[in-house]
Amino acid sequence: FFRPPKYTGITLSLLSIFVLVSMLAVWEKMAQTPKLPSLQILAWNPTELPLERVRKIYQKEARCILTVQYQSQSQILQSIESSKISLISNWDVIISPNSKDIHELLSVEDWSSRGVIAYRKEKLGASSKIDESNQSTELIAFVKKSSDENALGYSFIRYLQAPTKGQVEFGLDGWTG
Repeated sequence: FFRPPKYTGITLSLLSIFVLVSMLAVWEKMAQTPKLPSLQILAWNPTELPLERVRKIYQKEARCILTVQYQSQSQILQSIESSKISLISNWDVIISPNSKDIHELLSVEDWSSRGVIAYRKEKLGASSKIDESNQSTELIAFVKKSSDENALGYSFIRYLQAPTKGQVEFGLDGWTG
């Protein structure tokens, strides 16, 4: 006489679904998300519009996280002075207008000047005369040498200085390269 199988199609299907769900649960726990590098940037207020556009694009291309804090020029100088006192700086990159004060504060061996990113011509009124005192403002960048992410900082500054990358975004807001 013939005996029917103990486990039929429905039972086997449910068993296989249970096994697959269990395997997926274990696989999710084992899979680790990669830790993205993070870059802390201190920047001058007037650069906010172009830097935010560049930041969004660069984060996608370089697979990193950029955190930018915007301050006025005087606040940047105060922040640098206060961080020198505590000997700990939170920033990997500083983007500031060129001045004698900033060079004196960052002339220590821990900061590397990466040159000019862009130039900004101040808006002139209709009655303004053209003279030598109406110079353009240089936007310069410094990268912290001792930072764990200094290679990413150098890469970001090169990206800002590239004619087909960062300079395009600065040009949209009236900056020149």
